[in-house]
Amino acid sequence: MALRLRPLRDDELPAYIEHGKEDYARELVEFAGLTPERAQQKTDKDWGFLLPNGKIPAGHYIHAVENEEATVGDAGIAAAILGRDDVVAGAIGVVGAADRLLAAGTRDDLVRAVVAAARAISRDIGAGRGGVALSAL
Repeated sequence: MALRLRPLRDDELPAYIEHGKEDYARELVEFAGLTPERAQQKTDKDWGFLLPNGKIPAGHYIHAVENEEATVGDAGIAAAILGRDDVVAGAIGVVGAADRLLAAGTRDDLVRAVVAAARAISRDIGAGRGGVALSAL
């Protein structure tokens, strides 16, 4: 596995901020017990302090990690295809722009579709009716 660290490009920053804010607000509700409204207020304040006007302040850096063939800004959802004796025989998945693939609502629909497809293929090649391993990139 070859990982490479590089500065985040200007065109990648909006998606980074959008997803970061969504995750931060969700975690404030889930783990800190804030109401969704209060979590959003805190998120906007904190991210506004860290990245004023949606820009990286001078002397500060945000880096992206690239993993071999993975494209920064892309995301993937995949599920294992199981053969006889529940041994992994392959995988099926979708890859696309993270801001679209991981958007609220879309992600859950895609996960259900990928898992359903993997289960159907698994049954067709002789697997039992067991679970499916899910992976997100």
